[in-house]
Amino acid sequence: MTKLFSLVAGSLCAAVMAGGASWDHIGPHNIFDDKNGMGEAGTLASAASPAAHPNIIYAGGSNNGASSGILKTVDGGKHWTRNSNGLWDTRIKGVFAHPDCPLGNWVFAGTESGIYESKDGAASWTFMNETKDFGNVLGFEIGTIDAESDYVIASSTAGILAMPVKGGTWKLIQAWPVGETVSNPVSMYSDAVSSTVFICCGGWQGGPLYSWDSVSKTWSAPLGDIKCANVAVDPNDSNYLIYSKAGEYQAYESHDAGLTSKIFPANPPGVFYVMIDDSSNLYTATQAGAFVSRDQGKSWSAYHVIVNERSGGVMDRVAHDYQRIISNFQGKGIAFPSDQGLHIVDGKSPNLTSAVGDLTNCISINLAVSPGETGSRNLVTTMWDWSAVASWDDGATWPSWDLPTEKDIQNPNIGEGGGTLAFGKSGHVLMWHRSSYWHSCNGGKNLTIATVPESGSLTGIDYFRQQGSRSEPSGTVFALADTLTSEKKLLVSEDFGVTWITKTLPDSLQGATQVTVDPTADVVFVVAPDCLASSADKGTTWGSCTTPLVDPDASFTGLAVINSDVMFLLRDAVPLRTTDGGKTWTELTSAAPLFKYAAPSMSVSWSGKTLVLHGVDHSAIERGAAGAMVFKSINNGDSWTDETGDIVTISLNEGVWYDTDFYMTSSGEGIIVKRNFE
Repeated sequence: MTKLFSLVAGSLCAAVMAGGASWDHIGPHNIFDDKNGMGEAGTLASAASPAAHPNIIYAGGSNNGASSGILKTVDGGKHWTRNSNGLWDTRIKGVFAHPDCPLGNWVFAGTESGIYESKDGAASWTFMNETKDFGNVLGFEIGTIDAESDYVIASSTAGILAMPVKGGTWKLIQAWPVGETVSNPVSMYSDAVSSTVFICCGGWQGGPLYSWDSVSKTWSAPLGDIKCANVAVDPNDSNYLIYSKAGEYQAYESHDAGLTSKIFPANPPGVFYVMIDDSSNLYTATQAGAFVSRDQGKSWSAYHVIVNERSGGVMDRVAHDYQRIISNFQGKGIAFPSDQGLHIVDGKSPNLTSAVGDLTNCISINLAVSPGETGSRNLVTTMWDWSAVASWDDGATWPSWDLPTEKDIQNPNIGEGGGTLAFGKSGHVLMWHRSSYWHSCNGGKNLTIATVPESGSLTGIDYFRQQGSRSEPSGTVFALADTLTSEKKLLVSEDFGVTWITKTLPDSLQGATQVTVDPTADVVFVVAPDCLASSADKGTTWGSCTTPLVDPDASFTGLAVINSDVMFLLRDAVPLRTTDGGKTWTELTSAAPLFKYAAPSMSVSWSGKTLVLHGVDHSAIERGAAGAMVFKSINNGDSWTDETGDIVTISLNEGVWYDTDFYMTSSGEGIIVKRNFE
């Protein structure tokens, strides 16, 4: 069933059912194309696995704007499913499998808006309303608060939360020390009588170390002369701590519960996260890698992630962007969630066990789709937490540029971020990041690199079409550029983006955010928050600003062009539509419900017959509703059908058409697609 918004005699009619078919999740997954399907994927912040059923794992992430929801595997990480029914806030900070449920069905998820609970193995979720004012919930442990009374303990930005271990209501039992902020979970020592909590305050930059015990229920004064980022207490000895010192990325130890401390004589590189397991082994992790010491810090060994590429190569990676160290995983084990997936300590082996499998949870920003050499399609996507990656078979595998005949773009010049665009089925692809750009004439392979004129940074690229085509390029390409002088300029290329000339934009367009073209005529438009202007001579001269007299306080955010007559001006309010080439504009009232809480983007199909509005309403979390929205119109916006389907993330990015297929990028579900969407 679908939800239908319909413009009928100027009024809005709405059915009550929402729906749309499911999306295909096509990656990036198994990055580097491991022959056993155990390559790498996207960001995870936490994971949990019950001791009695170690093949069951729950995980989720939220780093850098991702929102993966809860991901679950029942085969140790080979195959994953998205399990977020009723979990409206899919920005996962912490995951906990309750130890009193051996089957692993009682699960908690900490999010940016509170705690969700599932008692059916993540098949459904219920929000714990009493936690709505506690902020981010970062992690969970079992502890003793009152003698002989166990509780589930959670760390939140408001303070320490507790719920009776048998179930019940969450309560804030202790706020953080006055004036302090916290961005990482507590470390806790518990015995049969009480619990002692240790926390590094001050956010990610570190701050004082405090302790709190469940008997006095008061915070200590700052312990020692310590500015720490993360701390861990030995579960066998409440006096023994290790911590990372903010700014130094080195590990320290204390034998008197933080009153005094000393640096380890041998230190692994890049210490940020720390942990001590039940056997008193010490662990550290950060971007430099994960390390273990089995001799109280006298020596440290690196953990390795081995990828056996299908092409025959072997990749041995130590450095990963680790996001936490999880203890009590699969009972007494240790796991490392990272921006590249999930890896598990395997006894004393130096090699971590991959639990990445077919995870499709990357942060994909822009996507270029172009014809492949074998009748399939090339996908090139810019990423966060990764450099750009590529698939040469429409998402079936993701080996990227690990091919002996190709130029390697995985270098510091591309890194995290940037953008990419393909020009129809021509094979021409552009990539850009900061002051560099790359060009390919065969679908993203054999890239050449150059510097943006005036050391500018590119944004908002579009291109003129061949006569009689709505998708195929003529060779003329336009881009906006922010130059070092802070002046916004229009860049024009006549060779598919290989070389560029600059043209000065008028003052009215200095705040420009988008350049777009009429696919049926050689006219280029530039959109600024308070001005829409067009040029018929490739940006040499510009017409006056179009400022429709409808809600003049609204800011323009984009323009979608069907042809020279029909256009849609997107705003931070209900969009405007013209059917007479801009002479008159009227509000697109059929889409008003979609713009009540959000400002979706619009994508136009190659044929011009299908429009898609896509975006996110973050306020839906408080209303107990899904935040993502994808709606389609096949009648120039007169009515809309709900195509949101099974989207979990609340971090949708870009919509990209290729022929009749519609792709979307996201932060948390990677790239998704609906085939034959038109």
